[in-house]
Amino acid sequence: MARKVSAKKMAGKRRGDIVGMDPITFEVLRNGFRAACTQGSTLLERVAYGPVITEGHDYAVGLLTADARLVGHGTRDITPHLGTFECSVQCVLDDFPREEIQPGDVFLMNDPYRGGTHTLDVRLIRPIFHQKKLIAFTVSCTHWSDVGGPMPGTFNPKATEVFAEGLVLPPMKVYERDKPVKSVLELLRWNIRVPYERMGDLAGQYQAVRLMERRLLDYVEKYGLNTVLRAFEEIMDYSERIFRKEIRAIPDGTYRGESWAFYDGVTEGSKMKINLAVTVRGDDTTVGKLLAGVLKEHQLTCDERDGVLVVVKAKR
Repeated sequence: MARKVSAKKMAGKRRGDIVGMDPITFEVLRNGFRAACTQGSTLLERVAYGPVITEGHDYAVGLLTADARLVGHGTRDITPHLGTFECSVQCVLDDFPREEIQPGDVFLMNDPYRGGTHTLDVRLIRPIFHQKKLIAFTVSCTHWSDVGGPMPGTFNPKATEVFAEGLVLPPMKVYERDKPVKSVLELLRWNIRVPYERMGDLAGQYQAVRLMERRLLDYVEKYGLNTVLRAFEEIMDYSERIFRKEIRAIPDGTYRGESWAFYDGVTEGSKMKINLAVTVRGDDTTVGKLLAGVLKEHQLTCDERDGVLVVVKAKR
């Protein structure tokens, strides 16, 4: 099934008519949101314990609207994580009624089928409130070096099902009103290797989402809530205009690409062909279904939604 980025669909996610704001305030807030996220990324890289994060830079953070639309991210963050943030926040909104989401709550998840990528990418999601109103979310995602399973490091080339790839965690509260939920932390400690290191990563992610919250509330205090929420919408419109301008520069037609993945880690001579088609019509683009000779008996599979999200976010 194709995924199409259309003006009607994008406009349908707006909440009411947004009147344009002056360009100076817009640029201050647009870059301010990005700076807040970059500060979160920098904090995460400096204080996390795992070298995959501190040296490998396998992390990302984000700022999202209250209805789970990505507004900003750090300047060095990796795209595959960013492409899954909206789904991850939506999972929290689906699983928890609004009245159960309180200031100081932080949700943890790594479900690859609902939140994207793989079990080693663990997300912390923090709701942001202003005068008891939910106004935004902050997210931090890092690659943990181990989430359990039969293989150290959790990468398991012989896995034939997700249960051999460590813990699968649906959205759950890991902090409640800024107090650690002991039962969740103990579940993690007793089921992963080198738990003190993972707890250090988790603490870094927690501080990152708190820092981004503080920065956003600083802008709310300075400019007012309505101006900040208007800036969220203006950023969406600005991104759409740039995106459509780039599409219009491409001649109409269907563009196809193919690549190969060689060796599944188990069977000598194994390979997988990957095809993707992108159709351009005016300022619209349709990303076709990712077609691949998936090696179902082993771990080289890709969730279709995750692949499309990465493509769309990369183009945005």
